Amino acid sequence: PPRRGTVEHGSPSAALALARTRRSLQRVLEHTADVVLVHRGGRILHANRAFARAVGRARASQLVGIELADLVRSEGELEAVLRSTRPAALAGEGVVALEAGFRCAGGETTQIELAPAEEIDLDDGPASLLVGRDVTERRRVHEQLARADRLYSLGRLATGVAHELNNPLAYITLNLSLLGRAIAQLPAEVRDGAERSLHATRSGVERATSIVRDLAAFSHPHPETTAPVDLRGVARSALAIVRAQLEQTARVVLELGEVPPVLGNRARLEQVVVNLLINAGQSFAAAPRGPGDDFVVTIHTGTSPAGRALLEVRDNGCGVAPEHQRRVFDPFFTTRGGSGGTGLGLSICHGIVTGVGGEITLTSQVAGRGTTVRVSLPPHDAAVARSAPPVAVAPGSATAAPAAAP
Repeated sequence: PPRRGTVEHGSPSAALALARTRRSLQRVLEHTADVVLVHRGGRILHANRAFARAVGRARASQLVGIELADLVRSEGELEAVLRSTRPAALAGEGVVALEAGFRCAGGETTQIELAPAEEIDLDDGPASLLVGRDVTERRRVHEQLARADRLYSLGRLATGVAHELNNPLAYITLNLSLLGRAIAQLPAEVRDGAERSLHATRSGVERATSIVRDLAAFSHPHPETTAPVDLRGVARSALAIVRAQLEQTARVVLELGEVPPVLGNRARLEQVVVNLLINAGQSFAAAPRGPGDDFVVTIHTGTSPAGRALLEVRDNGCGVAPEHQRRVFDPFFTTRGGSGGTGLGLSICHGIVTGVGGEITLTSQVAGRGTTVRVSLPPHDAAVARSAPPVAVAPGSATAAPAAAP
């Protein structure tokens, strides 16, 4: 007879014990943070919750019966997944681990790192077991670090370029002033043509000077004095600078609602709005225009429910393509490479706004729906509280904690 505490093979107790073990293992697989996937010939037989979450499915059962070819991003990655096995890896004939992109239900791509497949025996035949982990966030962090390194290199390059161009531009500007006085002495029949050429040259030099100034601001920003600023006044001043250029193509609407003062540098905030207005005006060049269509740029100020100061610049121009929207604030990124765009305008706006504790966002739709750029800034009192140094409190005394910024 079997010893006490043992289960005889083939007995009902053994079957129950085996069933309990299977349920326990099933729970382990379902709740592990790692991706677990079983397939036969590329058809999914089982997937756990981690894999379902990684590919945007509400339940793992939704994946049963789906072909890996419908999930893996490319044929090359699919072939690598199907060919990678543990025996081949141990024999040095395959990869130790591989990464593959899996298409999610919402259209995004999840990057999953997979160990070589392990062959397992199921009741209905052999299958392949894949175990891995979602490394999408890790890949994103690596890309951000690589981009930060590239931006550092670009900043050093920009500093050198700005320095090398500053002196020649100063000479040219000085000599143009001298040339202007000399042209004034010319006979009238030749003076008009010379003055037009001089005006065009000055415009080109001013454009080059502006680019150099932007490069310097990007590569080596300087601390600036700050004071309470009314965004409505900033909007009016910025519009006065570009009104003549803007109203050649669009109608300008001012919606200047009540807005709390913000703590910042007025000239730099005006630079933000000027850049946004110039971008809005340039958006109409590629926008379709039918009979009776009216191009409009709207400047709106207001207060958010949380009490933050808001400034928006809206247009009904060509919009920004979805694949470009996440990069619009990257330095040197431009969709107007052949028409004078340097890719620094929105990047500098982003640096100015975030430098005073604000946020800048862009939402856009193509097909004439246009673009909205929203600047959200903390009100003056909250900005002062955020930037104030901590106050030392003597033992035994009490002080009220400053209110948190909304």
